[in-house]
Formats: sequence, structure tokens, C-alpha cells
Amino acid sequence: MTHIPLWRRPKWIAFGVCVFLVALALAVYRVAAEMMFAGAARTHARTPRLLSKHLPRDRLHTDNVERHRVLEVHHRGRFRSDATLHTYLRAPAERGNAKRPVVLVMYLHGNAGTIDSYWQDVCDRLYNHLQHQPSRWRWAVGTFDYRRFGRSSSVRFPTPTLTVQDAHAVLLKHMHACGAESFVLYGRSLGGAVATHLAACTDHRAAGIFLETPFLGTHNVHVPASTMAPNLFACAQQLRSLSDLGVPVHSAHAFNDKVVDTERNCELLQRTGHDEIRVFAGKHTHNSLFMSPEWQQALAVWLRSCGKYLSMLAVQAAPQPL
Repeated sequence: MTHIPLWRRPKWIAFGVCVFLVALALAVYRVAAEMMFAGAARTHARTPRLLSKHLPRDRLHTDNVERHRVLEVHHRGRFRSDATLHTYLRAPAERGNAKRPVVLVMYLHGNAGTIDSYWQDVCDRLYNHLQHQPSRWRWAVGTFDYRRFGRSSSVRFPTPTLTVQDAHAVLLKHMHACGAESFVLYGRSLGGAVATHLAACTDHRAAGIFLETPFLGTHNVHVPASTMAPNLFACAQQLRSLSDLGVPVHSAHAFNDKVVDTERNCELLQRTGHDEIRVFAGKHTHNSLFMSPEWQQALAVWLRSCGKYLSMLAVQAAPQPL
């Protein structure tokens, strides 16, 4: 009887193929995750030139409270997931004004830059812009650095699940700090997926979501063979649930976006019941929409929709006559 080596037997060949495929799948998952959170490997001392050159400068309001805080989070799970998060909040100075309640704008940033290098300036600009908008509410703007971004630290590399859990913890902290009873979400690039998942999973209903050149899954990016990898941070199910709740979801896209696939994003939003989609052509790219005249028009329309939705929620929460 001829002896057949183990490595040539069908069972062992099948086992080896399975091990190889599992290892390949894990490697692809890791590469896709690192592609999403590429900024986690960068130091906060470096200012991204591509982002900072688009940031306009002018005089900011000073009648507000500026807060840099550190938040320690501990999420339950099979693995240790402790983290120390660097947060930033810009809120009105006066509190307890019942006539004009506070609404928090939770700003969820992309995968480049940090609070120290860029996102604090963006939040200040956004806060300043909101103060000039006619509204029944006073606005606060808050954000935080994802794990391993800037001054945020963690024993684990950021993942979609951990990032959404962190965002929820920071959201509750900011709402308590500024006395806000309601909130809206602003998702920039990668923050678009974080905002969408956060709005769909939190017990507190968001009054609106604004998506600026959003990342809505790894299948919707301009990366060769991206559809062959797992569709991490896919947002289709979350967008459908938000559509069922009637939450106003508005989006602004750049026709010449070389990072995310604008056409796929628009198709996904339309397929899930969200028609407030604006695509801007011309010189606009992935990083140049913020504070442009087109962006301001889109934001004004979104703020009006949020106001109507907040009024509807207030009517529903009011005690009914017996």
C-alpha cells in the first residue's frame, strides 16, 4: 500500500484551503478597518494641509463656554475596550432659558485631522455660523477625537462598533454639560457613517442628520476592488429605519469627489427614502464644501427641516388633555 503524505490527502488539502481563506478574510478586514481609521496612526501635532487650506478665518463669537475635557469610557464586551477620549464643546454661556432651549450639534469628523489641528476650528466656525441663523433654539456644537486620534488613547484600534459606542457616550456627556434636551448630528466623511449608526441605535431620537461628502460603507469609496472586501460600516439598514421614523436626513456631495463615490452614495440615499440630496459641481472636492455658499444654502434648508421636526416632537411630548 502506497503511503500518501498528509499534505496531499484531500481532507488536509481542504483544511489548508479553509485556513488560508480565513486568514485572507481577516487580513482584508484589517486592511479595510485601517483604511477607514487611517488618521489613528497620525500625530495630532501635524496639521493636514489639504484640510486646513480650505478653512476660512474670521472673527468668532465670544459669548460662549469653551471646554476641553477628557472622558474615560468602559464598554462591556469580551475584550478590554477602555479608552480616554479628548472632547470639545462650544456652548452658549447662559443656561436655564426656558424660552430658547439648547440644541446640541454633535459633529462627527472624518478620518484625518484632530481637534488640536483642525476640528476645533471647524466647530468654532460652525458655531459662529449657527448664531446668525434665525431660530427658536440656541445652538451648541460638540465633537471628540476618535480612539488613537490626537490626544485620545485606547488599548484597542478603533472599530465601527467601538466608535459608535464612544460617540454615544460623548453625546450624553455634551448634552448634560450644555443643558441640551435635543440634538442633531453632523457627519463629515467617515463621520457620516458614525452619525447614521448612532442615530439608528440611540434611545434618544435625533432631530436631524446632515451628511457632508459622507462615507456610507467601504463599497462606496474610490478604491480599486473595494467591493471585494466586506462592506464595513454599511448604512443601508440604518438609513431605512431613519426614513421610517421621519428623521430629516440631508446630504451634500461634491461631483468631483475623488475619495467617496458620489453616485453610489446618492443611489443608496434615494433607495432608502432620502431625497434631500445636493450634488455640487465645479471646483468642489471632498474637502472644500464646508462654509461655501452652496453649503450654507443646504445647511439652511436642513435647519428648517430640523426645526419642524423638533416642533413635532414637542407636540408629541406635550401632555394630552383628559
